[in-house]
Amino acid sequence: MGNFGVFNAGQTYFFSAIRAEESLNLWVMFFLIRGLASGIVALSGGIILERLQQFQSIGNADVFRIYFGSVALIFVFIMILIARMENLGAYPIRNAMAIIFSQREIRTVSLLNRLDRSQTVSEEKSAIRALAASKSELSIDDILNKLKSPLFTIRKEALSALSTLPVDKTVINALISEVKNHAFTTAYIAADIIGKRKIKESKAVLRKQLYSKDYILSGKCMVALAHLKDRKSLEAIEDIIRKTRNTGLIVHGAAALSIFYDPASVQTLLAKLKEKNQPYMRDEIILSIAGILGFEKWFYPVYIAFLENSTTGISHLVDFLHENRSPKQIVDQIEELYVSLPITGSSQFSMLAEKLLQQIAVKPEGVDISPLMLSAVKDAGLARLVRFRFLIAATITLFEIRGHHT
Repeated sequence: MGNFGVFNAGQTYFFSAIRAEESLNLWVMFFLIRGLASGIVALSGGIILERLQQFQSIGNADVFRIYFGSVALIFVFIMILIARMENLGAYPIRNAMAIIFSQREIRTVSLLNRLDRSQTVSEEKSAIRALAASKSELSIDDILNKLKSPLFTIRKEALSALSTLPVDKTVINALISEVKNHAFTTAYIAADIIGKRKIKESKAVLRKQLYSKDYILSGKCMVALAHLKDRKSLEAIEDIIRKTRNTGLIVHGAAALSIFYDPASVQTLLAKLKEKNQPYMRDEIILSIAGILGFEKWFYPVYIAFLENSTTGISHLVDFLHENRSPKQIVDQIEELYVSLPITGSSQFSMLAEKLLQQIAVKPEGVDISPLMLSAVKDAGLARLVRFRFLIAATITLFEIRGHHT
């Protein structure tokens, strides 16, 4: 076992250290040196045993104990020297054992060989995708090497693979380097992965890239920092949202604020909602506000129904209101608010909403933002938006029910 172990490990190590065209020369040298060493050791071992037997004070059994004991000590010294040899990309023992006993790891080794033999872009991409699906640590180094590819599509596939593979220090450093050095290409993908994998070591580079001219990267950095709960960046994100007219930044910024879940951010989003925007932009902002207020999951399907048919959306609110038994007086006022919601002209809705908000406390996470919502319904620029009025109606409905049942 020792003989075969030394032979296999030795040839693997030395063949990893050379170029492919030098393999024939190494084979000749490898076997020549191995043969000479074996011959010298066999002859010298016999001589040593014969010399030890000449000492009458040493028994026959002790001769072999001394001999093999000395050999064992020599091997310990050799092991120390071997441990100091340059690491040529060896796998940890745990991973090596996993290869032997795991069908998945055996398949991963096969895929790595397939990746090395890839001759076309499509073959390379296919192999990378298969390695990503394997989720094996064995493929990390080879995937990281593909980040150096001159082709954007290959680098993109490699990064996509890293989103599913185990995260270690080399992966973290590679992702941070991508965000730092590859704006306008793959940096935004790396930022997205960092956020999803919650890699805290990347906060500094994400904050710096908030102001990148690559607006996609900037947007992904906002969302990533939100996933990392980096409240130091919250003020900067709100400032970017206030100043930008870029739809991509607004969408990502709104998503980031929703993840931060800070009630104070509602004011920033309401100010942006009042600006002239496309309907889909208003939808993003309204859903983000709903997320901060803590009822996005309930509100989303109701809002979709409202966009498709306003009557259907309002009927959902009516049903929800009646399912939760509230005082008749407040129910009547809310139903009157529903009736005024789709009517052209916002003055009646604003008046009814104002009256209700003076009675109902809007307190997401225990923070009272009723004055902010009251100010918003008084704002003609916001009150004219039917989507906003529906959000206010839903907010009043939900917080009245929460307050009543609390």
